[in-house]
Amino acid sequence: MTNPPKDPEERQKVISRQYLQNVSLRRFEEDYFVAQTMTAAEKWLELNYDQHEKFFLYVDTFDPHEPWDPPRWYADMYDPEWKGGEVPGGAYFPGVPRPAASDLTEEQLNRLKVLYAGEVTLVDRWIGRLLEKISDLGLLEDTAIIFTSDHGTYIGEHNYVGKRDQLYEEVAHIPLIVRLPDSEGAPRGRRDEIVQSPDIMPTILELAGVNVPPTVQGRSLLPVIRGESEEEREIAVSSASLVGPRLPNWITVTSKRWALLASQVGSEVKSELYDLSKDPGETVNLIDEQPEVADDLRSRMIGFLRSLGAKEETLRRWMKDAD
Repeated sequence: MTNPPKDPEERQKVISRQYLQNVSLRRFEEDYFVAQTMTAAEKWLELNYDQHEKFFLYVDTFDPHEPWDPPRWYADMYDPEWKGGEVPGGAYFPGVPRPAASDLTEEQLNRLKVLYAGEVTLVDRWIGRLLEKISDLGLLEDTAIIFTSDHGTYIGEHNYVGKRDQLYEEVAHIPLIVRLPDSEGAPRGRRDEIVQSPDIMPTILELAGVNVPPTVQGRSLLPVIRGESEEEREIAVSSASLVGPRLPNWITVTSKRWALLASQVGSEVKSELYDLSKDPGETVNLIDEQPEVADDLRSRMIGFLRSLGAKEETLRRWMKDAD
């Protein structure tokens, strides 16, 4: 939507009306966004799978983004007895504050979890349909499949509902599943190396036999998947945009053991540090007990961002004297 009203109440009304128009003709499961998207992808494959030596298909489904409104039978899989009506927090309106989890009753919060689970199950089913089509067309021998997301969400964790600028594990640690072509013969299983989303593009280029431009900042994941890599990332860095007039309050730095939410130096907002090996839910802030760990992660973050060409005037917002 272009130029939505600035007033939060008016904005909510306008966006709600737009959404209702978008779904007004929805009658069956196949009318939901994810179903339409996957069906379109299946049709594209039917028309193109044998027409080109190589092809690249990018499929982006809005679901399971808010509003969490799966077909009723998907929610009934997890809570068939619900009779409580609508629950606040299950929709997202830019510029309109979301409720805190503490603003909701336990029953309401559990209902949001049910709706989200139903939405994810809906997406899972239709992605499964697309994967079946890929198999039916005989493409698994020579086709790579990559599944990921842009971010996670909160449903009660840290007293939040929906995504926030505070990037704890629930939002920053996203799924990444890579299935290489059968012809690759790559070992299957989980990998615990630290990777980031910019690594996906050079991975695709290498799979396609295309030279990776020297300006690309990510690195191909194929050596990691094949068990050939000896060089590992020490940290991952996650944040809202560092380009523009409004900088984020925190930048999250994650190693295999630690997660630091690094605030700007001198800010009223305080940094937070968590030991993920003992506290994966990030409930015990160790910033005062382990300041040397926090300083080391902050220094590594500054070095990483500097290597990517971040502006020094931006970095200084997070730099301590030793950086």
